Amino acid sequence: KKIGAVGIFEREGLDILDIGYSLLEEFEGKGYAYEAAQKVKSIGMEEFGLAKISAIISKDNVSSQKLIEKLGLKFQKHVT
Repeated sequence: KKIGAVGIFEREGLDILDIGYSLLEEFEGKGYAYEAAQKVKSIGMEEFGLAKISAIISKDNVSSQKLIEKLGLKFQKHVT
């Protein structure tokens, strides 16, 4: 059963690679997003040689802000 998705994306108009994820509501808050994002980040950096991965999180999405910090990413700037 699919519970969500995680991946690394190229967004039009931005010069960064962006890690993104989404889960069905009933699976949120159980650590699945962190586990999957950590694996995808690791594969991207170790197997594909990515030097930098970013994340774009909305200002009010506090749980995702905490998750990306747990992944080792740091806030740099607001993007519109």
